[in-house]
Amino acid sequence: DKALKLGKPIITLKIGESAVGQKAAASHTASMTGDQQVFDAFCRQKGILAAKDYEEFIALVKSSEYSKPLTGRRFAVLSHSGGIGGFVGDKMGAAHLSVPQLQADTVSRIDTLLTGFGTANNPLDLSGTMQTEQILEIHAALEGEAELNGIVYATHGKSGLTERLGALDRSSNKPLFWLWTGSLEDPELQAVKKLPIPLFFNPKQLAATLSRLV
Repeated sequence: DKALKLGKPIITLKIGESAVGQKAAASHTASMTGDQQVFDAFCRQKGILAAKDYEEFIALVKSSEYSKPLTGRRFAVLSHSGGIGGFVGDKMGAAHLSVPQLQADTVSRIDTLLTGFGTANNPLDLSGTMQTEQILEIHAALEGEAELNGIVYATHGKSGLTERLGALDRSSNKPLFWLWTGSLEDPELQAVKKLPIPLFFNPKQLAATLSRLV
């Protein structure tokens, strides 16, 4: 109750959903497994985030450490690829998140910055502009969208992109989330991991985690 009043997240991972899990837990925590429905109801009542699996547990922990709390379900999705952006938007929609149409003046401002390449409609396809300093102005335009609760970058790139997104995270009023779309062997990924921005590698996991945070 104290954590709930303070707005401190509690994240749990419970075994015992099946007979096998209950038997395994008995030798360690005995009756602490309990009835799954009762446990789920207790978590909902107390605002506890009950992870469905270990991967979600880690994602929730890392995202909860982020300094900017997520306050709603409306997101802008930016990518260097229309296909990737559309796929991410689809997974977010399936997770009951919103990727809303942007205001006309915002679309017009971003479209000017794209100079005929990509699309300024949400989810945004920035094409090669993602790797340029224009991303700073595009992000500034999205900051003016009062209805947006967060901004998702679904992309990968060189050190310049990492530095710019790091700077945007420090100055932005909205929480940022990064879906890395490049190789896990890319040396730049190590620099990305040092940023405080919550980092994901799977669109479905991204959407599932964001839906649990609000």
